[in-house]
Amino acid sequence: MTISTHIKCLRRTKNLSQQGLAASVGVSRTTVVAWEKGAYVPEGGKLKRIAAALETSVSYLLGETSDPGPAYSSAKTILRITQTQKNSHIEIPIRSISRRALHEHEEGLYAMTDKQDETIIVSKESLAHYDPARRPFAVRVEGESMKEAGVPEGSLAIINPAEDVKCGTAALIEYNAVWSIRWVIYLPDGGVELHAADPLTKSYVIDKSCAANESWFRIIGPVVEVIHKHKPRHMML
Repeated sequence: MTISTHIKCLRRTKNLSQQGLAASVGVSRTTVVAWEKGAYVPEGGKLKRIAAALETSVSYLLGETSDPGPAYSSAKTILRITQTQKNSHIEIPIRSISRRALHEHEEGLYAMTDKQDETIIVSKESLAHYDPARRPFAVRVEGESMKEAGVPEGSLAIINPAEDVKCGTAALIEYNAVWSIRWVIYLPDGGVELHAADPLTKSYVIDKSCAANESWFRIIGPVVEVIHKHKPRHMML
């Protein structure tokens, strides 16, 4: 995800106009338009003022972290995981993803089966929230469309349905009964834009009516951790 996309996405999430952001940073609206189009990259003090105005960090804008910081908060009341809890690990299922191109225009999306092959033990530290009714799980990644986002083929992506999916973050989505991992961008009109890290992979725009119909489209949960080497199923706690 580029800095221009981060700026645009965070600005829209905060319902801040380009003129409003320009006023907060001390530049013209034309400058903000140029940033969001990727014409040039803000630097130094301007970058810090942008981060402050959007209530995020410079590291997030530069793509050095996937955590947008204090720009988002969850309104849901669920159990929060802390490091002081006695049980510091949790066993979660690993689900299989089998490659299946449904239609020519959907090539590259993958279907998830219901079969549970095995489980893996992960640290609760990777979970910001934990809800027993919406337990986390892992999926095996197929394809290299999200490799540049740190989600390569063969890795295990940990999905936590109990956490909110923030604009501009990677998440597991379902569209027309097909599951895939994509960057999720919320559009002002209520639609959703889906992007892969690979620039050659087609992006998708889910219109407002489809995005509101869970029988066609739903955002299952964010990718909260990526495991590149399979951990043993059991470990001493």
